[in-house]
Amino acid sequence: MVRAAPRGAAAWEPCAVLHWRPGDVALRCRATAPAVAALAVAWDPGWSVRVGAKASPVLRVEGALLGVAVSAGEHEVRWRYAPRGGAAGAAVSALAFLALAAVASWCGRRWWRRRATTRG
Repeated sequence: MVRAAPRGAAAWEPCAVLHWRPGDVALRCRATAPAVAALAVAWDPGWSVRVGAKASPVLRVEGALLGVAVSAGEHEVRWRYAPRGGAAGAAVSALAFLALAAVASWCGRRWWRRRATTRG
């Protein structure tokens, strides 16, 4: 569910979904007054949002969902998800892979040398 509801109002108007991909959501929202555009996705500190070209703070809606304040008018709202620690985790994984490749290479060379000396 996507909605843009004026603050303090019970009525809401749906936002149009431009695209919805994992970690990347674009909406077109139209508000007749200052409103909060809410997205039915669990709040997480890895989410960021832009209203037009301007970065905006991510709000918690109903304590668990994503939201962003929008002024009156039509806006493109773009949500992106980049989990914290994702880059550090990728770096650690890459280093572990390189270490494993180095050990495998070293063990393989020793094995080939032993095999060559026992046959010769």
